[in-house]
Amino acid sequence: MVENGQVQEVAGFLELLGELDVGLGGLLGRLDDPAALTQSITRIKDLTGQFKAFVNSQRLVGLLREVQQQQAPRPNAALVAGLVGQAVAEIEAAK
Repeated sequence: MVENGQVQEVAGFLELLGELDVGLGGLLGRLDDPAALTQSITRIKDLTGQFKAFVNSQRLVGLLREVQQQQAPRPNAALVAGLVGQAVAEIEAAK
């Protein structure tokens, strides 16, 4: 659980992820490990949803969709499509 004093720190980290979307999206787009993909997408989803009021959530949704596009021709395409679809839905539903 994140303490109130850590909110800005985490929000800043999520904004940094959004700014680094090309590098991070490219990295996740090349991953072949389904466990690492699942963990990475889930963490981005959870943090973005939790701190939606403090970050540009659409930028991070774009990052997730980029990962999905890059994974499309790879062996984990179906897994990533499901994870990203679920993540985007949960981020958009978060208040």
